[in-house]
Amino acid sequence: MVAITHIDISQDLKFAKVFVSVFPESEEEGVLRKLAELRKEFMQYVGKHSKFKFLPSFEFIIDESEKKRAGVENLLKNI
Repeated sequence: MVAITHIDISQDLKFAKVFVSVFPESEEEGVLRKLAELRKEFMQYVGKHSKFKFLPSFEFIIDESEKKRAGVENLLKNI
């Protein structure tokens, strides 16, 4: 399972970091490789379904904050 958790776009709108969460974690590297392969199709989809004048360059990144949040949640469950 892959979920986009959030997207950070630079002030000049030239770059966008797409943060993803992957389950199971053991599949993260494979998912990142596949997302890199599908970058062109992703940009075409965004271009077709958005009103950006110019599309940013997309970079896919594992969302480490989501892992930390889940870890804290698990700790709180054990209290």
